[in-house]
Amino acid sequence: MSKIVHRYRDDHTLFVLGCCNGLLCFWLSARIICVWNPITNEYRRLPNPPVVYSHPGQCLSGFGYVPSLDDYKLVLLEFINVDDGNNLIRVYSYTLRCNEWELIRVVDDMFDSPFPDNPLYNYFCPQSGVILPNSKSHWVARQNYKTRDCNLILAFDLVTDTFNTVKVPEELLLQSGEPSMKRFLYCLSNIDDKLCIAAHGIRLGDCTDSLQVWKLERYGDSSSWNKFLWINGIESLKSLCSFLTSYMSRDGLTYLMYSNTKTGIYSFGGELCAEYLLFTVPYVESLISPFMTAEKGLFS
Repeated sequence: MSKIVHRYRDDHTLFVLGCCNGLLCFWLSARIICVWNPITNEYRRLPNPPVVYSHPGQCLSGFGYVPSLDDYKLVLLEFINVDDGNNLIRVYSYTLRCNEWELIRVVDDMFDSPFPDNPLYNYFCPQSGVILPNSKSHWVARQNYKTRDCNLILAFDLVTDTFNTVKVPEELLLQSGEPSMKRFLYCLSNIDDKLCIAAHGIRLGDCTDSLQVWKLERYGDSSSWNKFLWINGIESLKSLCSFLTSYMSRDGLTYLMYSNTKTGIYSFGGELCAEYLLFTVPYVESLISPFMTAEKGLFS
């Protein structure tokens, strides 16, 4: 582990929009979005996004490489409150090669929703989308404001700019309806190029939480969800939005997790092995430059 100092210092929180092939995309205040390679220390400040709000808290984001386009693409889904009490969803896309933003869709979530029963994003925190090799970005979602827990996964195709949904494991939906269950908090991750969902279960009158992680073995087949981790009786976790299941060791014996009091490396038995105070994203070193044009290829 090494410390790297970046040039953009700001009093506001830095929010990571995504990380792919050694390129880190992050949002600072005043609509400043940058793509940075920490290894080469190359920065690229993107044109200001044409969003209404200047804070990423109203957005879902997805950043990744699209092989069929030979390009890196950033997508922002901005949720806008309008006077009549409804919400508008504006979808913006940006590519490194073209270096410009495009408003690709405006959705009135009451009359023109591309989602079944108007699913909305999980408002507990802004989400950085989980992108799979199929060039789809994924976020946890819920079908309406009255739904207590998120109950589906929203997917956006970075190639066709279209939406679809993925069902969460049926067992999670059944557990969330149990009288003793206060709520579930969810987050997504990519493990072995497969979509995974982690569920943080909070029970009424119980000071301990549970954690389970499911992997979708065959994309598009909701019956192929496989539960490969389940821990009961661990101390209260911080919001699962801070937990990324990507951080499991190669031997499968330890994982990285945030809690209310202690953040660090835990064993599958729930014991704290090493304590850290950090915010994390999975990162793989590369020499890829954030600068590319229509004339230059990805690796020029």
